[in-house]
Amino acid sequence: MPKGGARPGAGRPKKSPEEKALEGKNDLKVLRFPVAEEDDVSVPVPDFLKAEQIGGGVLDGESILLQLREWLRVRGCLNLINPQLLIDYAMCRARYIQCENRISKRGMMAKHPTTGGQMMTQLQKASLEYLRAADAKWSIVQRIIDENCTSAFDPRTAGDPIEAVLSQEVKRGG
Repeated sequence: MPKGGARPGAGRPKKSPEEKALEGKNDLKVLRFPVAEEDDVSVPVPDFLKAEQIGGGVLDGESILLQLREWLRVRGCLNLINPQLLIDYAMCRARYIQCENRISKRGMMAKHPTTGGQMMTQLQKASLEYLRAADAKWSIVQRIIDENCTSAFDPRTAGDPIEAVLSQEVKRGG
């Protein structure tokens, strides 16, 4: 028999500020903080996001970070998110793409050293870890946007730069 008390996830889901405003139940007080200009908010792209790699080529973290910043700036949420979180997301996403490129060159499966059966390569395991880390960081960004952005948000919007990043196909074979 369960014990008393609130259950996690129980109850009606919270409404976004946009839905509350549409219903006329805008009990929220809008606090206006002095915000620096958009140009002042953007932090320079760190060198490690655009560094040349040992195997050749350049890490693609810079373009991911710039697309993400532009996407947030258009929605008016750029100043709400810690720049380090954006840098971390861009790095994880770029490393995931890099791992997938290497997997396409070397293959997905390896031979187990003792049993001789098939097993995942270390690159595949690293790729999954980078994907999980990027997804966790994106969840934080998305939560901040959902809680604070009052403009309509439709992720299927055509020409959306962040959708291009999230649905970006990994360059194979080169």
